[in-house]
Amino acid sequence: LFDTAVEEHNRANLGRGVEESLDECRLLAAKARERGVPLVAYLSAAFGFVTPGGGLIEAPVERVLALVRSLRALGASTVTLSDLQGVRSPEETGELLGALLHGLGGEASSWLGYHGHHSSPEGGVALAEAAFEAGVRLFDGSLGAVGGCVTGAPGNAPTEGLAAMLGRRGARHGVNAATLARASARFASALRP
Repeated sequence: LFDTAVEEHNRANLGRGVEESLDECRLLAAKARERGVPLVAYLSAAFGFVTPGGGLIEAPVERVLALVRSLRALGASTVTLSDLQGVRSPEETGELLGALLHGLGGEASSWLGYHGHHSSPEGGVALAEAAFEAGVRLFDGSLGAVGGCVTGAPGNAPTEGLAAMLGRRGARHGVNAATLARASARFASALRP
């Protein structure tokens, strides 16, 4: 399931409002329940949205909390928050995620994820490390930091950088570093013209 914490982003990305997307999520969740399909959810622009004019539109913590709770109520086993444009510093990322985890309480660190974007792979890993320090334990990445969004998102955090960071932090991730390095190299060569 996908929704957005900022109205302007949802209209730019999907051509409809946040509530319309949430209504669509409700329909999809009902169909998934009927068929026994497990659900995961993503909440884009959970850290704010930079408009084409360069202004930052905030995503208030209360709104993010309400949307996360709505997605969980629909049956999402995980909800991943996206800083789709890399608009927050590591310090701001950690503070916001700490506030959200506190507001969600209980076992939220076992099901709340982080999906960060940044213009540099190292910056993406630094944001994820701040999320880790705040208590998040689920992360998205992509081989070679490939990816983006039609609304101007830079690349994703590199899977290989995330695995290395988690290893340095003593977290078990189950990723074989040599296999990951080979996969990343093959992927990079496939992308070259």
